Amino acid sequence: MTAHATLSARPQKRFWGWGCVHEQLSAQEHSVVQALLAWLPGGFSAKVSEPQVEDFALAPPRMPAPATLAPVLSCTPYDRLVHSYGKSFADGVRMWMRHVPSAPDWVAFPRNEDELIDVLDWAHEQRVAVIPFGGGTSVVSGWRHRWGWLSSDPVARHGKV
Repeated sequence: MTAHATLSARPQKRFWGWGCVHEQLSAQEHSVVQALLAWLPGGFSAKVSEPQVEDFALAPPRMPAPATLAPVLSCTPYDRLVHSYGKSFADGVRMWMRHVPSAPDWVAFPRNEDELIDVLDWAHEQRVAVIPFGGGTSVVSGWRHRWGWLSSDPVARHGKV
């Protein structure tokens, strides 16, 4: 896998499951994924390739971001996909099915408390939900949302928040 545009300072993660983008699935791991996908109701009859950022047509953000927040707000497809789901089995299946009906409009990477306050003030003005993002596991589906939203990931920029 190749590196993607991101504001995160973390090693790039797979957006569709556990691990980093530079770690390739072994043939055995890929076979296990294929078997699990085929096992699902209405499962896949054909082999499914590992999801790529380019496989997803994400809707554009529903609101523009102010230029003052450009250093901390990202709308790159990779950042939006990483923050769309967690890492539960169901979330992984959704990614392998290329099912991301509502990615975050923006992903915030504040580096300090002042930048976080600026992001929260802007989100409040725009009536946008802010969903904290920590390690990205979200095995309890805390990311679920219904309206315009952004994901805040201060840890990824080594923020002191």
